[in-house]
Amino acid sequence: MKQGVIRASLLHFQDGKEQTDVWAHVIHCLDTVRQALICNFDDTRMYTNDKVAWGTGQEHECKDFNGIMEWASSHKAYLK
Repeated sequence: MKQGVIRASLLHFQDGKEQTDVWAHVIHCLDTVRQALICNFDDTRMYTNDKVAWGTGQEHECKDFNGIMEWASSHKAYLK
């Protein structure tokens, strides 16, 4: 089973190996993750009791990403 494109690309970079996926594919995958994070933003802290399974079984509440960006901007948080 092939590992994820982003993970493979990072591991190849770390190990100084030639990339197996074209740059456009890696960027596409990163943008998909970016969009998913924006569309499903959740600022709930993840906890663990066993130091392994972070947030397992934890309930999350989606937030308004634009509202959070406005709050961050009004509080002088660095936004790019």
